[in-house]
Amino acid sequence: MELKKQYGLFIGGQWVPASDGKVFETRNPANGELLSVCAEASEADVDAAVQAAQTAFPRWKETTNAERAALLNKIADAIDANAALLASVESQDTGKPIREAAAIDIPTAADQFRYYAGLIRGE
Repeated sequence: MELKKQYGLFIGGQWVPASDGKVFETRNPANGELLSVCAEASEADVDAAVQAAQTAFPRWKETTNAERAALLNKIADAIDANAALLASVESQDTGKPIREAAAIDIPTAADQFRYYAGLIRGE
């Protein structure tokens, strides 16, 4: 899997462009190579995201602790399954050594989701 040429904003369960069409480029600091073009959220986009969250909240608050923990663990599993790609992207985006991203950043991200899943379940 490679990076997409362009990314939108994830609002209300859908990928959408910025409401005002603004974007920014993300480049590899080591060589200046363009990695991707990303939507730049406006105040209206933030308001839309907050509204989407408020709309989703009544359903979310009905989920059980076990369901919430399972979702967090599923995210951790997805991070683990894509660890090599995520480490590569992190290295390219930040300019940090791949070994740091692969050995520290990505595993720690997965660990955080598992930690909070455990807290939810009272483990």
